[in-house]
Amino acid sequence: MIIKKTKIFFSYVSEENWLNKMAAKGYHLVKYTFWRYHFEQGEPGAYEYRLELLENSPDSEESQEYLDFMEDAGIDCVDTHQNWVYFRKKATDEPFEIYTDSPSKQRHLNRIISSLALVAFVNLFLAFINSLNDNPARSFAIINWIVALVLGVIILRYVKLKRDIRESTNQ
Repeated sequence: MIIKKTKIFFSYVSEENWLNKMAAKGYHLVKYTFWRYHFEQGEPGAYEYRLELLENSPDSEESQEYLDFMEDAGIDCVDTHQNWVYFRKKATDEPFEIYTDSPSKQRHLNRIISSLALVAFVNLFLAFINSLNDNPARSFAIINWIVALVLGVIILRYVKLKRDIRESTNQ
């Protein structure tokens, strides 16, 4: 039986934690569409989940090679959404980590920050343009400003996380 849940996350870490809590209850992700999670009921705690933002489209040759490598390591690609990949691995005594060193964690966070910054910049630009116009598009400026502000807060959280990772390795 497929169970569907709609949920919005502003942090991939929070999303991972939620997916792992669902897995602990026996709900295993089988598909993801925009804000909609599809779960199959199964053995509680059978899988652990991780998310990753790929550098390239999941359809690219580089990404396909990487996904094949992960599959050979016993890590399944459950689904992809844009450049995000939803991975799962059978739960074992060893923790499931994609990035085990500080530089790779920071590179991953840089990819996330860069993609969010691009969307924030586009919204800032549109907010400015829409604010100048004296037409119905002007009302969209408020939405653009809000989106840019929310993305700015999210970016700052990722920058802090990146700084915390850097500082923890320097100690």
